[in-house]
Amino acid sequence: MVKKTRNRKCDVLKKPINFLADWHPLPFYELMSYILIYASVPMLAYGIQAYDLEIVRIIILTILTMYSGFFAALIWNDITDADTDAIVPPDRPVPAGTISKKNSL
Repeated sequence: MVKKTRNRKCDVLKKPINFLADWHPLPFYELMSYILIYASVPMLAYGIQAYDLEIVRIIILTILTMYSGFFAALIWNDITDADTDAIVPPDRPVPAGTISKKNSL
């Protein structure tokens, strides 16, 4: 029963992660640089000290929140610039028609 619950949670997470990977694939070094940049925000606020579990949790939530905002901005940009992207780089997901404007929201 526990394995089924874990599998469901993994399946729930796979869909948005795969969607984002297909939408705007980022190289590994770029992903790592964003993680370090986003992690630095709460780390600067807390300063140099021994981090307990609560601070680590805040750092992880900050990284996830900022990544969500980053990808939301990318998606919004693709939606609003679909007409321009159809002319300039037509391989983007919305202008190419691989993802509709309605499904992206």
